[in-house]
Amino acid sequence: MNRFDGKKFYEFGLMTNDIYSTRQDPVLKVAVERLPTDVYDERMFRLSRAHYTSFKKIILPEEQRMTREQDVPYMRPYVAIARIEELQRKAWKSKTFLKPFLVAIMEAFYRGWRQKYGKDVFPS
Repeated sequence: MNRFDGKKFYEFGLMTNDIYSTRQDPVLKVAVERLPTDVYDERMFRLSRAHYTSFKKIILPEEQRMTREQDVPYMRPYVAIARIEELQRKAWKSKTFLKPFLVAIMEAFYRGWRQKYGKDVFPS
């Protein structure tokens, strides 16, 4: 049975973001390192409680289980920032950072110019 079928990890008190492995993805490792201390401590408590209950082959009582309403994607902003930084790092190493960056700036400039003045920057 797949561990995602029926949200089995809710029975162990885990959130969806708790089950992501930092060993497989270095971006997730960076995101976990950047979590605020209280959020990181709560995550580690849930993981240790899940390991203990799994080892003892018990399931948490209903009031201690996670519900869909309580399950929030708390790592989403940290993962997004870490992924953007990873892409920037790769672009910097490959020396291709300049062209997309300049293209984006020029497109934004032209778009703003057209909105402000209603004509092209360089009329033909």
